[in-house]
Amino acid sequence: MSQLRYELMPLESGVFAELYLPKKAHYQGLIYDTLTNGFDVENVRKHLRGKRKQIQAYLAGAAQYWEITGKNSPTPEQFLNENFIKRFPDLLYGYTMYEVDGVFRSPHTGQVVEERTQIIRLMFITDLDQVFSALPFVQDSNREAATLLARSYLRSPHWDRDRFLEDHKQVSSTVAFDDKQAAAIVHLTAEWARSIAVFLFGYVVHDICEGLRKLNQNDKIPPEEEIWVTLFWNLIINRIRSVT
Repeated sequence: MSQLRYELMPLESGVFAELYLPKKAHYQGLIYDTLTNGFDVENVRKHLRGKRKQIQAYLAGAAQYWEITGKNSPTPEQFLNENFIKRFPDLLYGYTMYEVDGVFRSPHTGQVVEERTQIIRLMFITDLDQVFSALPFVQDSNREAATLLARSYLRSPHWDRDRFLEDHKQVSSTVAFDDKQAAAIVHLTAEWARSIAVFLFGYVVHDICEGLRKLNQNDKIPPEEEIWVTLFWNLIINRIRSVT
């Protein structure tokens, strides 16, 4: 008789984001549809393609996510093109929802508001094996150093690749590679991180905000004053998988 057992998997890096908005019954269908459709990358590509102009304008407000190559960084208007959308990766690993009692001060009226707040947590796992597959110089002997370099970049307070590499010249994970190799690792990691920002703001937040706008119009409900997004770039996860 086979016995079910569990296997502890190695550490993996990732990112999780949280979206904060009021907990209201008539928002639930919209939220569920947006998030579950996000598991299918073709749905995400369809959204980015169909709403491209709107999304490009919308993303312009978060320049820090696109300034990954210093002064010559492309803007969303430049990089969010058909080639980018065709290559857009399958990112969402899972999401959870919970709720808390919140107290906020309105930025418009100054009034203190008490409300039930819904928090949606989305998890993105960095598939570094996939990232490094395009780099033939990353082998078993230096994979740990490449992983440490990628993680350090994701946790950096800035995304300017040149500045990051200059600051980390003497770090052991950087010294393991020559300048071109280290730059290639950081470049591919930056592209993955930029894809997460596009998925989060260009798909999830954009789709939910568009849906809220329609609900507000149809039900004559006042729009939400603010919706918050937080990002944590230092997620470490161990999966415990069942094996037979």
